[in-house]
Amino acid sequence: MFTNDLTWTTDINKVYFKTSSIVELMKYYKHVLSRNALEIIYKSCVLSILNYGCIIYSLTTVANLNNLESVQYKAAIATVGAMKRTSREKVYEILGWFSLKAHFRILRLLTFSKIMKGFTPGYLSVHLHIRQPNERYNLRSNQNTNVETMRNTSKDFFVVVTEEWNGLVLKDPRDLRMKVANTREMLKNEVTPTEKFSKRLKFAIRREEIIFMRIKSNFPALNYYVYKRKCVDPPLCSCEGVKKDTVHYFFNCSLYNVERNLLKQKLNFLNEITLDIFLLDDLQLQCIVLMRSACI
Repeated sequence: MFTNDLTWTTDINKVYFKTSSIVELMKYYKHVLSRNALEIIYKSCVLSILNYGCIIYSLTTVANLNNLESVQYKAAIATVGAMKRTSREKVYEILGWFSLKAHFRILRLLTFSKIMKGFTPGYLSVHLHIRQPNERYNLRSNQNTNVETMRNTSKDFFVVVTEEWNGLVLKDPRDLRMKVANTREMLKNEVTPTEKFSKRLKFAIRREEIIFMRIKSNFPALNYYVYKRKCVDPPLCSCEGVKKDTVHYFFNCSLYNVERNLLKQKLNFLNEITLDIFLLDDLQLQCIVLMRSACI
């Protein structure tokens, strides 16, 4: 497992194959289990394995990190029910997931904050040297943290994480009096702020949820999008011979006039109906849908 260059390739390969087998089961049951159930399986059975020792092996090569990222991407595809080659960023945005690179960085910084606060064994904190603030000249550099000289490499934990810590814009995570839970939330907002689709919005039928999520992830099973991936020849709709994209599907296709009219009747409380409303991109609209569904 140990190598001179600290790539941790052998250990990462074991993690990759172990987690991939669980993700394959998620893909097998993606048409049966709900989005929330699959996400619970991922976080409890897959992410827990990826997290074990990640503050050390996450400083590995780009190729190894890409292999681990592919595990999370496949799990996200299964959770959402999206098609292959769907945008990774779009799927993560729907689920509210961080990329593994950002996730590992948060855990490294959180561990570093614990070391600074003395919550770890002393043989770790002895490598830190915190500059005392200058009362006369309160410069930003006074808040920096240094690591004592030792035999280290460019992938050494203290070297990398010290630079990441000093590069943070916020001052709050560096406050030694802040609780660990508050530090975690501040680091999440600092590293990768993101919005997510409300987990309280549930679908009674999994098939309908998959169809909706594929449209929301901008890769539904419509001719125009499948044509862009070179899977079908004509990108046209069979109704009028025009481009069959999301806008045509929701607003113009004559094959779904009955369904469209029923949907508009349910949304008659809105002044204007747009594509964002159909896709529930507005967080306020999500709250309205939740309130109305609770009253039914």
